[in-house]
Amino acid sequence: MAALVVSLALGTATKVALAWTNVGTGIDYQYFYAAETNDHVFVTRMDRHNPECYIESSLAQNRDDGYTQTVSGQFNLYDDALSFWGQDWGRRYDVVAAINGDYWSGGIPLQGQVQGGWLIKPAGLYFGWTSSREPISAYASVYNNRVLYSTGVSQAIDGVNRARSTNELVVYTNHYGANTKTDNTGVEVLVEMMRPAGILPSTDPAKGIVRQILINQSSTQVPFDHVVLSATGSDATTLQNNVAVGQPVYLSASVGDGRHDWNRDFCAIGGMPLLITYPYDQPPQDEPTVTAEPMSDVVPMGGEFAPRTAVAYNDDYVFFVVVDGRCGTDGMDFAQVADFCRLTLGATNITGMDGGGSSCLVVNGTVMNVPSDGCGNERAVPNGLMMCVRNPKSQSTSFNVGDSVSTGANTTMRTGPGSNYLTVTSSSQTSNKTGTVLDHSLRGINAKGANWWRCTINTYTGWVPHSNLTRTANGNLPVFTQHPAEVTVCPTANTSFTVAATGTGTLLYQWQHFGVDLSNDGHYGGVTTTSLSITNINDLDAGSYRCLVTDNIGTVTSYSAALVLKNHTVIKQQPQAREAYPLGGLNTASFSVVATGEGTVTYQWQKGTTNLTNNGHYAGTTSPTLAISGIDSRDAGQYRCRVSALCETFYSNYATLTVYSTDLSGDGDSDMDDYALLQNCLGTINPKLNAPDCAKADLNGDGQVNINDVSVYKNCQTGAQIALPPGC
Repeated sequence: MAALVVSLALGTATKVALAWTNVGTGIDYQYFYAAETNDHVFVTRMDRHNPECYIESSLAQNRDDGYTQTVSGQFNLYDDALSFWGQDWGRRYDVVAAINGDYWSGGIPLQGQVQGGWLIKPAGLYFGWTSSREPISAYASVYNNRVLYSTGVSQAIDGVNRARSTNELVVYTNHYGANTKTDNTGVEVLVEMMRPAGILPSTDPAKGIVRQILINQSSTQVPFDHVVLSATGSDATTLQNNVAVGQPVYLSASVGDGRHDWNRDFCAIGGMPLLITYPYDQPPQDEPTVTAEPMSDVVPMGGEFAPRTAVAYNDDYVFFVVVDGRCGTDGMDFAQVADFCRLTLGATNITGMDGGGSSCLVVNGTVMNVPSDGCGNERAVPNGLMMCVRNPKSQSTSFNVGDSVSTGANTTMRTGPGSNYLTVTSSSQTSNKTGTVLDHSLRGINAKGANWWRCTINTYTGWVPHSNLTRTANGNLPVFTQHPAEVTVCPTANTSFTVAATGTGTLLYQWQHFGVDLSNDGHYGGVTTTSLSITNINDLDAGSYRCLVTDNIGTVTSYSAALVLKNHTVIKQQPQAREAYPLGGLNTASFSVVATGEGTVTYQWQKGTTNLTNNGHYAGTTSPTLAISGIDSRDAGQYRCRVSALCETFYSNYATLTVYSTDLSGDGDSDMDDYALLQNCLGTINPKLNAPDCAKADLNGDGQVNINDVSVYKNCQTGAQIALPPGC
């Protein structure tokens, strides 16, 4: 690659930078070097608005129980693995870049984590990425984590993925390991989830179906799309009294920081705030105040010069930043990292990850920096962050539900569809055995280079790759000849899903959203037919849809399909009121908006309801910033911007341009009535504060009404019913 050398600010140093190089869809890489300070910085950036790419957190060995793994190992673990991006299981991670994550001790991250929509550790969160493609940099804590039973009883969840204690209800996900690691006391309920149990409000909880109730048994296996509700003492009594096999339960949890909407958060991780700007699209001050308070909006106290890792963002990009140190390089303290992200990258929000020997950036499988352990050896860490591109969902139809199959030698059964999931049992228990293909909306899903089938083999249930299975007999259950296909639509649009099936006798259909049966209500139609229609789509309609077909023999589930919403058009920053004093030489003003939307965002500024055009007086009339020069009294009024994108068009709020002219009475001229008003205000100091009615008499904008205002008044006095001349 030919190097493009430019000078960039890093504190007081001059930084030599290579050009950004594309390394994946919507993702670029660049290396920065500052000779004066001996700083080596490695950065990837992801286009926030590219619908093909997203942020995800990683977990060492896919486990949250004390395991560690290098960043490159985590990169390889998740690359081509199953993802829930798009609010439907089936797409795969194409991992492009990865960094180390939270501070940790004994293999356990110090703060919380959300992965793929799963709340796997409900402690503090410092960086998040939502299902609506919004990054969040703020301290937030999890609260109101509850389960609601079909009986109407609600029960508080005391913990997630940790050892249970007396009189507690703890939820276990597959991230805790292959099983719950509990003793043979209490009650454990295995629940199949229709979507990840994560940060979801009680008005839109994750539904699950009770599959097993285990009393005084130990170490319940946790499949990838299940949770185990595990309770002891009085909590076990409440749990047992309110569940039944086949009945639904609903899980919800809230996260709050007072400023952001964390609902349906896709991933989150702990860390340290280096710079948090509110609102996040507001540019930070040139020199943030140094403080040690974790909830502050500014850079924390220093720290030593060391290797550093950070995730940062602005309106356009999310950045992964790794700074080398200790191996012939100086490293940075926290304030320097914040300065680099602000001044060089233009970031408005910055969260620090663990540094030192943990600092590592991997791009497309290659370690880009020099980790400081042994000056080149990666340190094993418990978690991290990844920039990913979505690989499409792909499912095989080679087997049908109920088919009898036999396995080959060395058959490994896993808790989920992919080699990244844990082993259910030793291969000796599943090799050269017979079994049955089970119903699941992900049957035949492609992940980690294979198609996977959920099977019962030799009394064990789990996922087996296609290459280890041979059909020995056909099943007799219904067969889908057409599965629903993913759709991507704008908010308020209409859409539909369609299936086709064969079976024995009369076929009955039932459409579901996230596993919840739908009813015909005007919004949904055809819920018991082969075609489901949805009208006037809203945010809650996004997610996974599937159809159940029932014949005289039994019921089979279709493959699921996602309804993906295109981006709303959102005006994130409204134009603000402005003032002009043309008689004092202050005759320019500007209005700005910050907006996002699907595809290209266009702008049209208006005065009142009239479109403006560039003419020397107005500039930027079709850009985010309108500039007005040579202002006089005729420019006073209300200004707004029409913001349009692919899906929606919205108008900004009106912003007032106040022009201080000699027409003090507001009747369109400058006569003796106006002069009298001016004389009444003579001698007023700071009129906006002390005499608001006299503020308009401060014609030159110097903060007082005096003889200078009389002088400029006389230059523009016209007489009754005579319009003010240009410039006044």
